[in-house]
Amino acid sequence: YKLVGVEIPLVHQIAENVFFKGYIDIVLYDEQDDKYIILDIKTPESGEEKKNHWENLNLIHRKDEIKFVLCSREDYDWAKRILDQYQLIEKCDVLFSPVYQKLNATDLGNWILEDQLPVRMQIQLHKLLWGEKPGV
Repeated sequence: YKLVGVEIPLVHQIAENVFFKGYIDIVLYDEQDDKYIILDIKTPESGEEKKNHWENLNLIHRKDEIKFVLCSREDYDWAKRILDQYQLIEKCDVLFSPVYQKLNATDLGNWILEDQLPVRMQIQLHKLLWGEKPGV
């Protein structure tokens, strides 16, 4: 599958699987059964939480994924509340990722294990390999 970043409202049929910012309405995408969504939910410490389009969570299917990029323990605890509030674990796979050089990946992994959260953890591998290099 090819992953494409999208930051503008969608008006045409989507040809590839797409990573959506949490603040883009995905209703146009919902009808395309052969594709899947990776939906990025913005956390409080991202400074973009108010942009989240919460209605998108009603359009998520089992084949889709929801991703939280976490800055701190506070973001982690907030994300757990969102998991419960919207029953996200029952809807699709959920990914937790630490913000590069802000949240220690080991700490995040330990919290997930301690809480026995059924989420996948991922790191921003491109940042680990190449740092903050533009275009990577």
